[in-house]
Amino acid sequence: MKEVSKKVKKLTETNKKILKDQPQNSFSAKQKIKIENENQELSPIALMRHRIEEMNRKLLEKRNQGKMHK
Repeated sequence: MKEVSKKVKKLTETNKKILKDQPQNSFSAKQKIKIENENQELSPIALMRHRIEEMNRKLLEKRNQGKMHK
């Protein structure tokens, strides 16, 4: 999973650069991102799993912070 995490992180940075260069909802920016995603050969399932893990981690952090304040 660490390998997927690294790929996703790199992909996210690349996507941010593409969006910085072009208006957010321009067609060419979306196309570039799509092509970049395909180039990284990340399966949609691996991406979803990574996103779910990230969300769970963030939720746990928030919950733990809430406990510390009490």
